[in-house]
Formats: sequence, structure tokens, C-alpha cells
Amino acid sequence: MTTCNHANISKVQVPSALLALALALLCPSLASASCLALGGGESLQNYCLLNAINGKKIDYRTITTIDTRLRRTGSSLGVNIPNSKPLDKFTASYSVRPVLRYETNINGGNSAAPLVLGNAVFKAAPELNRVSGTVAGLAASFNGRTVSGDEKYITYRLNMGYALSTLTNDKITSSHANICSFNHLGKSWYLNGCADKYYSRKTITDSSASTVKLMASHIFTGASKKHHEFKFGVKRLFTPSYMQDQLVLGIDTLHPGGVFTGLEATIGKPVPETLVTHIAVAGRVSFKIAGKPLNLSASMATATGGLMLGFVRDEKRASISASYPVGRNLTATIGYSKTDNTIDYFDSATPTIAIQFSAIPLWGK
Repeated sequence: MTTCNHANISKVQVPSALLALALALLCPSLASASCLALGGGESLQNYCLLNAINGKKIDYRTITTIDTRLRRTGSSLGVNIPNSKPLDKFTASYSVRPVLRYETNINGGNSAAPLVLGNAVFKAAPELNRVSGTVAGLAASFNGRTVSGDEKYITYRLNMGYALSTLTNDKITSSHANICSFNHLGKSWYLNGCADKYYSRKTITDSSASTVKLMASHIFTGASKKHHEFKFGVKRLFTPSYMQDQLVLGIDTLHPGGVFTGLEATIGKPVPETLVTHIAVAGRVSFKIAGKPLNLSASMATATGGLMLGFVRDEKRASISASYPVGRNLTATIGYSKTDNTIDYFDSATPTIAIQFSAIPLWGK
């Protein structure tokens, strides 16, 4: 039983499961360590909280807190508090944050090594060679949410960044736009759709891509009270030179001991004479050390189908990274990535070093 005070669920005319979720916000030591701040989607976190503290004693303050949370995810009545202030169906916020990271290819240039294809040797002009180093700049974000129906809501996000090399005159501009629709079908089944658009401009080259994804998921409790979200769906990738269909499978798990694990696999459809993802697997583990979350990530992928002047170009990629808060508003990330290509010119082995600053809120409603 919880040590938080106070009214028993049976004395309040609201479902006990809803009140139980609110209790987690007032007494985070009970369930937040296992359910919040480590990973997983909003639906999985809420499900975990409901199961962790259902049936506990609660007070009126928790009812008002959970009322807002439920309305934000599309509950039309929340916990049905008499004379409660209606929640806006639209909410939005703006923020900025500094950017500081190590960039392996600031200018979008080529490898300085010669390109060898059989007996032919090609070498790029020195001014087109890639430049590595530290970049610093500023990123701005807009985040919005609209409640579109009962247990249905839409989120949208726009991120824009501008970074300058600390050693050269090169600069990087980037943008990422995202919109997602979340829909609870009932009995812990969900159907979500997302669209993303990415763009990056560097001194020598530009890159862009778009994705459209439709995912179904089911949330359930397994052995040892572990809460899982099994996800499956399809994604279509658009680039300036090709389009690819992909099958996506994944499972996220919140463990009772305060550990989050996630695993996702992507299987891509071949595209003739084009280097595209064949199989990709990504995993993540998060847990707390000294009260702060440590995030460990790893990924492996194979890409096939490429041809360059008649020579086969296949590729294997692997990466690993770790991130941990090193200050009140700073998170450090270190990692390593490696690419092994059948054409040696495209091989690479690079570090990942970044400092993530917390966002500075400018406005919100």
C-alpha cells in the first residue's frame, strides 16, 4: 500500500484505474522509476502506471492532475470532475537550444582516399574532400498537439537547426517535420500513422528524405509483470533517387526494476541497381545510475543492390552509443560507428561525440 494520504478510491466516483494513474504523478517513487522517463510511448507508459498502482489510496489533487493528462490523450471527460476547467483541444510550444557536436562530414565532401574499381583509379579534387570537426549553433523547435476525437489525437513537430564549423567557413542547415495520428481502437490495440520529412544542406551536397509509416500495436503484461508493446507495420521511404517499401517489427518493454528495453527490426524491399536497406536491427536499453538515466543504443544493418560502373556495392553498418546527463541541463553522448563496403572507398570508422543542451522554452499554451 502507498504511504501517500488519503481518500480511498471507493469514496470517489471515478474509475479506480484512472485514479491510480494520477497517483504516480504525486508519488513518483512508487512507479515512475519503472514507467516514466526511460523510454516507450505514451500509451505504454500509461498502461504501466495503471497496472503499477491500481487500487491504491489517492487524494483530490491527483484527480485534477490526471484529468489534464487524460484529456491530452483524447479522453473526452477525463475523470469527470464537476466544474473543471475545459482543456484546450489545441496546445503548442516553442523552444530553442544550443548545438555542440563533433561532425564527421561538415561540408558533405568525399573521402580523400582514391576510388579503385578494378584497374581504374579515381581521385577527387582536394577541395571536394570531406572535413571533420566540431560544429556549434542553434536549434529551434515547435511542438503541437490536437485532440481529434475520443482517445484520438494528433501531434506535429518542426525542428530547424543551423550550425557553423569552428575551424572552417562551412555551415550546416537542417530541418525535420513530423506529424503523427494516434488512435486507440480498444482492448489495448492502437493504430498510429506518421509522416516525416528530412532535409540537410551542406557546402558541397544536399540530402533529403521522406517517410510515411502505418503501425499497429498491442500492449499487454507478460511474465514477471513486464509490460510490453508489440508493434508491426509498413513504411515507405522516399528519396530523390528511389522509393523503397519496408516492413517494421518491434517490441518495447518496461521492466518492474526500472529498466526499459526496445528492439526494432526493419526489412526492406529490393530496389533494382540501388543500394538500399536489406535488414536493419536496432536495440536500446535504459536504466538509472545515481538517479539519472543512462541510455545505451546499438544497431546493425546490411544494404544490398548497389552497382557502380558494373561493380557490386553492398554494405554492412554497425554503431553503438551511450548518453548520460552530466549536468542539470547537459547530456553527453559518445559512440562509434563503422561501415564496411565491398568497395573500400566507402568504408568508414568514425566516433560520435555530442553535448545535448536542454531546450529553453519560449512560449507555450
